[in-house]
Amino acid sequence: MYSMKAIPPVLFPLLSLVGAAKASMPFHDIIHPPGRGSFQLEVFIDEGDGNSLKYNVDAPEQRIVSPSSLGLMLEGDVHVGRNVTIEGQSKRKEVRETYRKFGHHSVATNHHVEVSYSVRHIPTDLSYFVDVRVFHEDGIAFRSRIPGNKTLLIKGDGTEFRMDFAPTDRAWTYEREDERADLELKTHTGPSKKTNPAKLALRQKGNKARYGLPMLIEDSSW
Repeated sequence: MYSMKAIPPVLFPLLSLVGAAKASMPFHDIIHPPGRGSFQLEVFIDEGDGNSLKYNVDAPEQRIVSPSSLGLMLEGDVHVGRNVTIEGQSKRKEVRETYRKFGHHSVATNHHVEVSYSVRHIPTDLSYFVDVRVFHEDGIAFRSRIPGNKTLLIKGDGTEFRMDFAPTDRAWTYEREDERADLELKTHTGPSKKTNPAKLALRQKGNKARYGLPMLIEDSSW
């Protein structure tokens, strides 16, 4: 049985605590986009992988994103998404708003369901929030928030996007070919290329990104 920490209501006004009777059960939560949509997001604790915070995305009869880790990397290679417990979660909130923008369409619509999780990293006793948004037919988004005024060095993002690719899937990206290292990937200069996602390099080139953004994945099964 774990202890609950009080969280200021101004930061988390709709917190619902996980019951002590459920402490022995692995946490999992399923979020659907507004109107249920055509996919779902599952957030869960993977007890078989050191109580890691993970997620996956599923469509009917098809997995889009395989179980993938969530969390930040702190100084000392501390992954605060591993060996964690969920201490609470907010009530779901549906947001629908429009705003003006430049381009072909003058008005954009932001329509999503939002939920926040209170997470505690057991080894460091660090408590933080993970905000999740599931958009109507558009995708998902994550945000980590560390409350208070602690001084922390965030060295990287340990969040993963694991996908099982078919031989006919393609990744579209771009990279510079002029060997001008000082300008590498500072602009969108360079040809767009496609390759099988499994053939993409997993590490950056020196201290620079190997590929430019955005990177697009073409799923041949859709």
